[in-house]
Amino acid sequence: MILVDGREADGIPADDRGLAYGDGVFETMRAMHGTIPLLDLHLERLQRGLAALGIVAPPSASLTGELGRAAGEVRDGVVKLIVTRGSGGRGYMPGAHQPRRVVLTGALPADLPRWREEGMHVAICTTPLDGPAALAGLKHLNRLPQVLASREFQGRADEGLMRDAQDYVVEGTRTNLFVVAGGQLVTPPAGRGVAGVMRRLVMTLAAAEGLTVREAPLRDADLGGEMFLVNAVLGVCPVAALEDAPRPIGTMTRRLQAAVDQEMERRAC
Repeated sequence: MILVDGREADGIPADDRGLAYGDGVFETMRAMHGTIPLLDLHLERLQRGLAALGIVAPPSASLTGELGRAAGEVRDGVVKLIVTRGSGGRGYMPGAHQPRRVVLTGALPADLPRWREEGMHVAICTTPLDGPAALAGLKHLNRLPQVLASREFQGRADEGLMRDAQDYVVEGTRTNLFVVAGGQLVTPPAGRGVAGVMRRLVMTLAAAEGLTVREAPLRDADLGGEMFLVNAVLGVCPVAALEDAPRPIGTMTRRLQAAVDQEMERRAC
């Protein structure tokens, strides 16, 4: 299914500013049992992104209705929402445009069961992840660093970790990173990468279970033990190997994987 401004369509106008300049934001959501369990968190982040870019938010009723329709059709899969500034002429300067919303559905990754059970093989990318502070944490449409980084590990790994200009490890190309160190859960600060909704849920559930969670910059040397990756579609996926070095799939990873699965089912039902 593809909906453009609430109507079934197979494309958008060629003068859309999302196509021309990446002028917009997006959310990639997991559908379960015909619902979107983390919809409230996705819409909250969407509103922050639109406000940061100065794009007028679509009507809430339109968004929830179209997303609900898409989730009902795909049942268990992926729903993606894109909101652009809309159509406009040449030039970077935004004018009084009518925002455009696009809703798409898709299947879950074929390798997801294997990743969740056996773990992901992860590479370290050389493409730097850096950008304006005003875009920090946002799911904006400018994803060329992630595209270039994904080409680096294509065919040899399941995911790649990206560093910033200071060589701190920030996140995966499409995931947030957690490391278990000294019995604590450590994740890079959200301002360095995407403020993931699954990252937020994991931190909340970990704290509720009495686990210590902290945000701290990470270097390559900090990646020596138990690690896992998260996003809204994948849930919690262990890291089984970093480059050619095996990594243990530990009890904290499995504990939080089970807690997230339980919470997602609760929200979906």
